[in-house]
Amino acid sequence: MSIKLTKEELATIVNGRRILREKGLDPNMDVKTLCQEAGISRKTGYQWANENIVSDLSEKNKCLESKLKSHEEKCAAVEKEADDLKFKLDCREAAWEIHGVDDWLSKKKSAKPRKNG
Repeated sequence: MSIKLTKEELATIVNGRRILREKGLDPNMDVKTLCQEAGISRKTGYQWANENIVSDLSEKNKCLESKLKSHEEKCAAVEKEADDLKFKLDCREAAWEIHGVDDWLSKKKSAKPRKNG
C-alpha cells in the first residue's frame, strides 16, 4: 500500500519519531500515552499540535506574501517600462507623420535608381 505524503508531512513524522527515540519513548506510542508522559491532557496535546500547525501556516503565509509583494513590484516596473516604450513609439510615429517621412520613403522607393558612371 502506497500512502501519499507531502514533503512537510514526511519530515514531521520522521522528526517526531527521532524525538521520541531520543527521549527513550516508543515511536509507536499513541497520543493519549504520549500526552500522559508529557504531563498534559490529550485535549491540551491536540491544542498544542494545532497551534503549531497554525504557526507554521502563518510563517508560510508571510513568506508567500513577501514573494507576492516582490513579484508585484517587478510587474509594476515591467508595466512602467512597457508604458514608457509605448510612449516613445507613439512619439516617433507622430514625428514621422508630422515630418512626412512615410511619404518621403514611398517616393524614394518609387524613384528610379541612379546609375553610377
